[in-house]
Amino acid sequence: MNTKEKKYMLFGKNAFVATGASLILTIPKITAAALTPITGVPTKPIEDVLEDATNWLIGFGISLCILLLIWGGVYYVGSSGDQEKAQTAKKIVKYALMGIFIIGISYAIISVIDDIFAS
Repeated sequence: MNTKEKKYMLFGKNAFVATGASLILTIPKITAAALTPITGVPTKPIEDVLEDATNWLIGFGISLCILLLIWGGVYYVGSSGDQEKAQTAKKIVKYALMGIFIIGISYAIISVIDDIFAS
């Protein structure tokens, strides 16, 4: 594998790891149910801050995966029959789809946890 392909693979793997970061937010969501905001301080409750952060990370992850899908498609079309480039493009698309799947699963987990502790 040449340096350029390693860079693409590294970016794809980093995007995959970054999308999985939204799973980390499920732990604070569980503990936030037991926390109460400090009285007298005009701030947003921790639950709202965590919800905003979760929504932002999920939106960012989906956007990044969509960009990776587009990038992988363009790279595949630009491979012009070169098998090595085509394989790299397929891996980029595969990692982007895996990222979307992980984000979807993490969103479902967060929603279930939120429903359980909200009632």
